[in-house]
Amino acid sequence: MVDALAIAAFAVSIVSAGVTVVGVRQSKRSAVASERSASVAVDSDRRARTPKIRIVLDAPEPAPNDRVIYRLYNDGPQDLDSITVYRPEVRGGIVYPIAGTDVSTDWEDEVNLGQLRFGKETRITLCCGRTAKVPEFRVRITCRAGGDTWELVELLPSPRLAEK
Repeated sequence: MVDALAIAAFAVSIVSAGVTVVGVRQSKRSAVASERSASVAVDSDRRARTPKIRIVLDAPEPAPNDRVIYRLYNDGPQDLDSITVYRPEVRGGIVYPIAGTDVSTDWEDEVNLGQLRFGKETRITLCCGRTAKVPEFRVRITCRAGGDTWELVELLPSPRLAEK
């Protein structure tokens, strides 16, 4: 009888060990799934907070006027601690510098425009050249809020009057 009890106890301990191993594996899978869910949630939240910068041309200028002013609006979703705009990268090696209209009159390759609150605007001046035909201008914009940084690329409206 004692042998039967010992065998039964041994069998129960083996089954218990097997259940424990399965439980540990399930716990590991759950932990990995939880980490993935948390990562997806963080990424989703960051994407939802990506700044929306709307760029409006004050007034198109005919050639040979070589300067135009653009208004950059922070359409949300939060205040920005800083916004930096970089001069357009244009093929052919021609440099089209920019200036922070409200910050500096110096022509630069990049302009830190400082804070930009939600719903507010700031301005840049683009030196677009004196020719009637101008290339497409795309600018890179770096926005910072808290510990987050976003790199955006935006197309500027053409600085020239539309041809009729």
